[in-house]
Amino acid sequence: MKVSCPSCQTNYNIDDRRIPPGGAKLKCARCQTTFPIKA
Repeated sequence: MKVSCPSCQTNYNIDDRRIPPGGAKLKCARCQTTFPIKA
């Protein structure tokens, strides 16, 4: 799954199997913004 940071638009490829059914929060390595992701 491809996601991008809403603040700085850094792109990430996240393995769908690592995201729990209720979703998760991802912290951007570049700008430190935390944002929700859902599978």
